[in-house]
Order: sequence, then structure tokens, then C-alpha cells
Amino acid sequence: MKILGLVVVVLAGAVAGAVAAFALIQSPIGPNWDQAQLRQLIVDEIAAATAGPQYRPEELGPMVEQYLLANPDVLQRVSDALATKRQAEQAAKTKTLIAENRDRIFSDTGAAVVGNPLGDVTLVEMYDYNCAYCRTAMPDLVALVDEDPNLRLVLRQFPILSQGSVDAAKVGVLVVLIATEN
Repeated sequence: MKILGLVVVVLAGAVAGAVAAFALIQSPIGPNWDQAQLRQLIVDEIAAATAGPQYRPEELGPMVEQYLLANPDVLQRVSDALATKRQAEQAAKTKTLIAENRDRIFSDTGAAVVGNPLGDVTLVEMYDYNCAYCRTAMPDLVALVDEDPNLRLVLRQFPILSQGSVDAAKVGVLVVLIATEN
């Protein structure tokens, strides 16, 4: 049995060598070729002769589909990788935008400041009067201010949900203006 396996290996090598030799006979070898060029030609021809099957583009679509139907978990892994990549890209964009607008975000110009106006930690809460999440977060913000005497909380209006949000923000600005005048 071992001899039969050895014979198969030798025959396979001989076939690959014969294919390469035939290709060399067909190749335009010139009289000025050096050993490096010949060696590279032989390596290239053997690689081409022993390469895997070559598929036409119209054959690949059904093959890929068949593979994905047999292995649908691949699609989940690809989707997860894409989501992770997009989240990282979005986080990088957000970080850049915050850095570029740092003064506008953290300053108290046009915003109410709660807690210690000279606090060593600044927390900026951007809110929309019509946002249910913002209303839900408010008790937690009050608790944070009560717990940390050095917390400076900047409340910045961010009306994004509707025209009603914009109208409520305008009323809020008027209230702050009237309150600061008195």
C-alpha cells in the first residue's frame, strides 16, 4: 500500500513536470535568457499547472450562495464585524466633533449651570423638552449634583425631535433671559 502511494506521488510530480516542460517548449525562450529568467519561468509554469480551478465570474455567484446557505453563521459574523467597524468609525467621528466644538459645548454661554459653577468636573446634559429619555434622566442628574459638591452641570438645549421641541426651546430661552434680567 505504501508503494502504491509513493507511485501516485511520483506520477503526480511527473505530470506537473511534463506540463511545465511542455509549456517551456511553447514559451518564447530567447538565446540571451539567463538562469534566473529560466528558473522563474519554470516556477511560474509549475505554479500555473498546479493551481486550483479557475472559475468564470458567472459561476461564482451560485457557488457563493450555495456556501452561504450551507453556512449561514458566516453572514452573522460578517454583519457583526461590519457593525463593530461602523461603531468604531462613528465613535471616532464623534470624538473629533467634540474636540472641534469643545468651547461651544462646555462653555456656559446660553446655557443654565447647575451645581458648583467653579466645579472641577463639568458634565454637559443636552436635552430636548419633548424627549422622554431626557425627562427620565433628570432625577439622576439631580442626584449627581447633590452627591458631588464639585460637579458643574451645564444644561444645554438641543431641540431635535420636532417643531414643538424648537418652540419649547425658544420659550425656555425667554424664561432664562427674563430670570437673569431680574
